[in-house]
Amino acid sequence: MACVLFTAPTPNPGEFYCHQPENNLPSDGVFIHKTHRPMTLQKDLYDMDFCHTYNRTHNGEFEEDVLVPCTSFHFDSVFETAVTKFSLVCSRSILISVAQLSHLFGVLTGGILANIIMETMSPRKLLLCGMWTQIIAGCLASYVPHNYIHLMILRYLAAVCCSQMYTAGQVIFTDITGGIHRSVAICLFESFWSIGVILLPLIAYIDPNWSSIFFMISLPTLLYIPLWFLIPDSPTWYLKKHQVDKAEDIIREGVQTNNTQHLLPNDLRQRLLDQMASNSKEPLVTEWCSLWKGRRTVLHLVALHIAWCVCVTNYNGLLLNVKAFGRDYLSENTIALGVSEIIGVFIGLILILTTEKKWRYAGIINIFAGLVASLGFFLPNSHLISDKSKNRWLILTAVIPKIAVSCSQSILFTCTAELVSAEKRKILIFSCVVWARMCLLTAPFIGALSAVHQVLSLSVFGILNIFGGFAMSILSSPKTLDRKGNEHESDLPDINVSGRIFSIELRNTSDCTSIKSTI
Repeated sequence: MACVLFTAPTPNPGEFYCHQPENNLPSDGVFIHKTHRPMTLQKDLYDMDFCHTYNRTHNGEFEEDVLVPCTSFHFDSVFETAVTKFSLVCSRSILISVAQLSHLFGVLTGGILANIIMETMSPRKLLLCGMWTQIIAGCLASYVPHNYIHLMILRYLAAVCCSQMYTAGQVIFTDITGGIHRSVAICLFESFWSIGVILLPLIAYIDPNWSSIFFMISLPTLLYIPLWFLIPDSPTWYLKKHQVDKAEDIIREGVQTNNTQHLLPNDLRQRLLDQMASNSKEPLVTEWCSLWKGRRTVLHLVALHIAWCVCVTNYNGLLLNVKAFGRDYLSENTIALGVSEIIGVFIGLILILTTEKKWRYAGIINIFAGLVASLGFFLPNSHLISDKSKNRWLILTAVIPKIAVSCSQSILFTCTAELVSAEKRKILIFSCVVWARMCLLTAPFIGALSAVHQVLSLSVFGILNIFGGFAMSILSSPKTLDRKGNEHESDLPDINVSGRIFSIELRNTSDCTSIKSTI
């Protein structure tokens, strides 16, 4: 998703102008000054309106009082970008946001399709299918497109595959871990995305051409194929499909790998059979409307969905918005935001492991960060501050909200399930994720507001941070882990029963989750 920062960077002033007709004027410089309207009285080459030219009459003269939009452009660039390839400047610059929209829509539909496919295909098989199709779609996006529509379609397909990959992967690692290991795994899951963001400028430095960048971020998925053979499948999935033998094999393999055979109960198979029978008898909550019962429940669920919307939108939008700070500092700013994401994740992990007031603290952090995001409006005039100092100030106003939203997203990913009873967790997570990804579709267009003012889009993200902070402050749940590092599942207030404490869900030895947590 973030590769657009380097595949379609914003051209600097003077790097493009209307295409010069053959044998029209003796030199490009003369043509530019003769045909382009200056934005100021200085008539500097870098201060011209390159999106319009003076109207040319039949006798070859130019009418300075009549402007016509450019239809063809000449680019002075040492390497090819998607902007130079498809002329994504002036009125066509909005297509960059449209391409991002196609990618994010692929993430949305890919997650939905993954949940549907996993009704019949195991998460491990889906993971492999996603790997191969992502490699194919990503590499095709490097060299096949002859127009921008082709590129958007291939980016959409690559995004669908990526979404299926990490959806299936997350199902696996949350199923084969328990206690503190599960919480840490879920929380730190996003930090690997941040590592990719940090590596992206290095990839662009190796070869800045847009097609090469697409190729270099798509082909390395081949390295995952050998690792796939080391990844176990989801034992819970096989239990749901009444394949006890395979579920038992996975658990025994885990015990052998971890050298914890002494913790394995002698009646493991019988317990798995009991769990399978229990799953068959228990009514599954599959209706989304079943979540919204009770007035106080509605308040909490609305606040939860607002928090998800803000965190997911800002988490991605703040990174894309780094383009607004200029291309000269794009690499270092991207690395700074990637590092800030990792810092935020670890802050969120500390809150998860140490306090019951994690929601409130995360809300306060977001409100403070949202106020910081608007400080760019108070920068002194450009002639009083150097470009480098200005960039440092602007990136600081972006880093603090990025830390806050990364912290909040870690808590949401890890602790949302604590807010409802066990049978309602799957539908609640699905609802929050789908809603958040729908809201994420607006992120590229919020970023486009930087064309009006350099910090306008950042300020909008800051306002969203404030709303998200207030929403998170409404939520509450017990401390995620007890002193022994075990997950709390016995005293969870169910927000679905008018805010009252509901019947306690007891963990018992016939529960497959308990077995996994033990081993």
